Amino acid sequence: MIRYRAGYKYGLAESYHRHIDISGMVCGITEDVVTEYILLSVAGDLTVVRGYAWDGATGAPDSDEIMEASLVHDAGFQLLRERKLPMIYLDKFNNLLKEICLEKGMEHVYAQGVFSVVDKLGAHFADPASAKPVITLP
Repeated sequence: MIRYRAGYKYGLAESYHRHIDISGMVCGITEDVVTEYILLSVAGDLTVVRGYAWDGATGAPDSDEIMEASLVHDAGFQLLRERKLPMIYLDKFNNLLKEICLEKGMEHVYAQGVFSVVDKLGAHFADPASAKPVITLP
């Protein structure tokens, strides 16, 4: 028997680390958030572990300027979807997507367009009902 989730395009070849400023969050986390592939410390240190799978930038080309941003955004939204973080973090991860795109050299007008799409439509992907189903084959 095989069990898998479809819909992912990329698998992380090495663990990824980034500090996220969560100090100003109204509803801060009081203990580290730990899942099989994602760790977020109370200090804001995000680690996405080797082997994590994500689908890139939904609705935008997977360019060099957006790949890191899409990884962080997808990991953050997974924590929201799994209710490991309160929904107050949705805006934080949407803003972080834009911030990383700009850091990587994306033109401001394009980064703003990417942000506008996730700001308008992204909440659906933070809903537990949007989780990719497990497919079982004999």
